[in-house]
Amino acid sequence: MKIIIYPYKIKSKSAIRLQEYIQEEGYDCTRVYADGDYSPKPNHLIIGWGSGEWPAWRERARSNAWFNKS
Repeated sequence: MKIIIYPYKIKSKSAIRLQEYIQEEGYDCTRVYADGDYSPKPNHLIIGWGSGEWPAWRERARSNAWFNKS
C-alpha cells in the first residue's frame, strides 16, 4: 500500500512531518498537489490533510480509500 497525503499546502510543516513519520514506520508515502498530475492507483490510501477543496484528480480516485475527505 502507498499512502498519499493531499495537504492544504504542499509545504505545510505538519504534512511534511506526517510524511516523515509514515516513512519512518516503513511505508511508502508522498505528498501531492491538488492540481498536479497525480494518478491514483487502487492500492493508494489518500489522506486529506486540512484542505477543504476537492483536488482536480478526484474523479480519477473514485475507487481509492480516503481518510478525512474534507
